Amino acid sequence: MSEQTSNPLRVAVVGGGIAGLSLAIGILKEIKAGANLELTVYEQASKFAEIGAGVSLGPNSQKSLVLLGLQEQIKILGQCPEETRDLWFEWRFAETSHPDCGELITTISGPAAGNGHVHRADFLNKLIELLPSENCKHNKRVVDYESHATHAVLKFADGTSEETDLIVACDGVKSPLRKQLYAKQGADKASQQEKYAEWIAWRGLVPGDLYEKAVGRSGKYSTMFLGLDRHILTFPVKGGSFVNIVGFVRDPEHKKLGDHTAPWAEERPIEEMFEDFKGFYPPCVELMKAIPKPSIWGIFDLPPLPFSIGDRIILTGDAAHGTTPHQGAGAGQATEDALFLSRLLGQKNIWSSPTSEKLKKACELYQEVRHERAAQVQITSAQAGLLYEGRGVKGEQQDRERVKANLDGRMKWIWDYDIDTNLNAMLEKASAL
Repeated sequence: MSEQTSNPLRVAVVGGGIAGLSLAIGILKEIKAGANLELTVYEQASKFAEIGAGVSLGPNSQKSLVLLGLQEQIKILGQCPEETRDLWFEWRFAETSHPDCGELITTISGPAAGNGHVHRADFLNKLIELLPSENCKHNKRVVDYESHATHAVLKFADGTSEETDLIVACDGVKSPLRKQLYAKQGADKASQQEKYAEWIAWRGLVPGDLYEKAVGRSGKYSTMFLGLDRHILTFPVKGGSFVNIVGFVRDPEHKKLGDHTAPWAEERPIEEMFEDFKGFYPPCVELMKAIPKPSIWGIFDLPPLPFSIGDRIILTGDAAHGTTPHQGAGAGQATEDALFLSRLLGQKNIWSSPTSEKLKKACELYQEVRHERAAQVQITSAQAGLLYEGRGVKGEQQDRERVKANLDGRMKWIWDYDIDTNLNAMLEKASAL
């Protein structure tokens, strides 16, 4: 690293989930390569931690992670047998009233797709190992910010504040920074408000041998069981020793919502779960009996945002494009964000003379390349959930051939995104700022 003589461009990453830590690691890589950047990650909790049982990282996400320098860390994804190495999911009808109940609809595979199923906490821990403690500040819940001609100011719940040059909000679907950004722009509040996606999810982990006993085949075969207004997905985690189970239930009348206004999770009676899946494929119901303490998760997402940048602030990850989980693509968009933004900030003409106008143009360039793609993932993810549950947007309902046709081409545009070409095009434009 060459000696720097000017003040560094200070970057504040707010939030320590997958989005924030991936970005932080990308920025540290740019610093190591000579970029005059100063990184601070602000996390509201006393330590980095991730909730949830499983996360999918598709081929596009894995490519982003490799380009971020995480080749070793993503080896945690490769713990599946050769015969399922490229499997994403196989798909089966699961209503006992359906004539094809239990039958295979189709199988979707892609380069290293199956390897992308991982326990969320395991993956987060791999990222945490790479983040030096001197770059982290905990117990810092950001509630507001100010932008000025020469700097920005983060304001915390404890009454303190800190200066920075650029704020990157990775603070999730409930993002306080997104709300403040829209308020400062005088934008319509509803245009950025997280909303109930009208799904809940029952979640649990069961030992792999119990899964095989209940379903009659190895839990290393990731499977989607499709019903009417409900579906169950299963995939292996922890090298296949456990199977992650997620049972989705559509809730258009908000009977499950109660007085919740944001994502929530709580233990609920197992009898309620069985009632939600009454008449479902018997092996799945038997499998659910193995969940010792089932929990219910309320799913919220964002509408596609009108904008995701402001003066000295950028929204990324779920703060910018929080989505339903039905295409397993939310984390992938966060890692793409991390790659594109860290590379952009690593450009010498950005950090060597980071004027307010140049930072504004850099933010606009980032939004130009990332905003529309992520919004399309949001839209198609919600459509996917309806497809899985017999409410297909193109009239598929539970027609086997029409559902198969939709599924077979569904993930290609997400997985086959040309990261190299789009990244290089962005950097070429950045060089002219």
